Amino acid sequence: MLIIHHWDTDGICSAAKIVRIFKPEHFINMTPEIGEFEFDEGMITAMRNEKGPIFVLDLNITKGLDLPGADITFIDHHQPQDQIPGVRQVNPVKDGANQADYPSCSTVVSETYSSWDDLSVLGAFGDVGIKALDHPLLKRAFASSGRDPEEFQRAVRLLDSSYVVGDKDSVEASVRALDDIDRLLEDPGLNANVERIRDAMRDVFDAGIMHGRVMVLDFEHRFNIISKLARKAVSKEGCDAALAINRDFNGRAQTYLRIRDPSTMDMGGLIRRLKAMGFNAGGKDDVVGVVHGRERVEELRDLMFKEIYRMNGGN
Repeated sequence: MLIIHHWDTDGICSAAKIVRIFKPEHFINMTPEIGEFEFDEGMITAMRNEKGPIFVLDLNITKGLDLPGADITFIDHHQPQDQIPGVRQVNPVKDGANQADYPSCSTVVSETYSSWDDLSVLGAFGDVGIKALDHPLLKRAFASSGRDPEEFQRAVRLLDSSYVVGDKDSVEASVRALDDIDRLLEDPGLNANVERIRDAMRDVFDAGIMHGRVMVLDFEHRFNIISKLARKAVSKEGCDAALAINRDFNGRAQTYLRIRDPSTMDMGGLIRRLKAMGFNAGGKDDVVGVVHGRERVEELRDLMFKEIYRMNGGN
């Protein structure tokens, strides 16, 4: 079995759930280069050589795949997602379901295989935090876990810390480490990562600029903190939107827009327009993330400001 998964908590938990459900005698799990939403040559080679099932989890990647005859299942909750010929795609949101009913890929995995447990909850906490408990089946699994919300939130910070500091090997190793969440919570290396990340985020956040009820965070940092900064601005600081721009992330740029109320902006339509412009964009109904060349930072920044301007009714 080959599992290719996103590098965040939800991707890691979704991969660990597939292992827990199918109990393969042998498996390999891989994540893309952190910050890059594409299959690299190593992944394509691994998929070509894999004789067993292949799972691609929590990754809205549709390009660079031409493997006729391979047993490939994509499981996801992002939108929009293109149809891929010859591939089984499980994505209720793509098929018209409400995003709120599928807050994480771990939720889709759990529903698909009728398996609800602590990993279902942890994956959802990774994507939406405490709001995961608004989902009745996740709430039931949470109650059965015997843990409190802070333990799940701590585990998310620890699991996410590997990708934030750029440790791809640690991301991939975390799939096997999830057989013991208590040991994960005490891991000294991950706890040290969390402290480093907290310091970096404080410095960038303190330099943020408010435009009305929109926070703009324009910075350069080697840590992949862009989504966490935007989430903090909207979820904890009460901003209507956050536009975060990392002008130099390992030689590329990142732009990330998060909004509080999905009804105020058509994020799916925005993603389609960005893709038509040649941007590698993806997201959900309240998020758009783009990885792009540094030379296009101002172009994309101006476009995002226009969308925010429309969202605010021209104010």
